[in-house]
Amino acid sequence: MMVVFLPAVCGSRPIYPVLRARCHAVETGQYASTSEAIREAVREWQERRDLPGYTVDELRVLVQEGIDSGPATPFDPESIDHEGRRLLKARHD
Repeated sequence: MMVVFLPAVCGSRPIYPVLRARCHAVETGQYASTSEAIREAVREWQERRDLPGYTVDELRVLVQEGIDSGPATPFDPESIDHEGRRLLKARHD
């Protein structure tokens, strides 16, 4: 794993736009320190990585459920609409 510290990188011209943006943010006072900028970047990365909210094992189970459910049926929006209206009518009767 490669660790990059902003103080060392910010002195030169960072090649990654994300690093350039973090260096600029530190230089203009948007962050109190480089460590704060790094913590924020890591937090954002973790949020993006965890966005779906599923673990790998949960995803494996969901994929297997999809496989076990068999082939997909043709999509027919008219029959879906008809069934929805029928259920809605039955609920109100």
